Amino acid sequence: MKSYLFFISIFLFSCNDTDKAPSSESRNLVMDLALTEEYAEDITVIFDEAAIYGKLVTKDNYFPSDMPVVIKKYYDSIQKTDTLIVVDFGIQGVMSKDDKTRSGKVKISMPRGYNFAGTVQTISLEGFSINGTILSGKKTIKYNGTNSSNYKEWTVVNDLSYAKKEGILLNLKGEQRRTWTNPTNQVWTQRTYKYEGVYEQFTRKNIVYNFDVTKALQVTIGCRHFQSGILSFKKDLKIYKITYDKTLISGCDNFADIEYEGTTETINLVL
Repeated sequence: MKSYLFFISIFLFSCNDTDKAPSSESRNLVMDLALTEEYAEDITVIFDEAAIYGKLVTKDNYFPSDMPVVIKKYYDSIQKTDTLIVVDFGIQGVMSKDDKTRSGKVKISMPRGYNFAGTVQTISLEGFSINGTILSGKKTIKYNGTNSSNYKEWTVVNDLSYAKKEGILLNLKGEQRRTWTNPTNQVWTQRTYKYEGVYEQFTRKNIVYNFDVTKALQVTIGCRHFQSGILSFKKDLKIYKITYDKTLISGCDNFADIEYEGTTETINLVL
């Protein structure tokens, strides 16, 4: 009888062990944070390319003659600048050069034109989706001019909601400082930008997480994902983290390390 009690007590202890295997839900939580940040950056690049070039350089479709992305610019003859740009990916959606399918419209309001210091430019979304995730809300981008290092700098404010195909609702709110860090390189796809967080908030399934840009995010326009930087937050006294410094190949790569419930995993970022 004593031996039976001994084995039962071991079984109960193992079931209550705090070192249990991490859940897939925890992994999905970190992956969804990565998705919100990368899709927010996606919208910023659409804004830049439409305003600067009047076309999408990195996010246009594979077959321009088949289903072109339509960009309409509205010119203000008094201010002598474009004050509204509408980027239309169509209802059916367009498979772009970066292997993402986008649909709907991105509307850009620029009261005093592109990159006029001190002016807030507002980006709104109309039926816009990326790979089946529907995005709504808005973001604002304010050009601040050049900083003390003579680098161009912007203030980016996100208030974006995401409805995933699986029915999961996400939200990203926050303010970031965006800096062009290699201004001597005028090749658009080689431009590198740095993001530093002022405040950041991520919501998943109605639970709010305040997170930090522990190390500034860095992205090169011609790459599909952030190339360096760290996002982190705490849940139940445990650290959850995304580290983009996992470079397994030279140049652009799709890899990052994610940490959740004491587990670290290298992932291929297909978002």
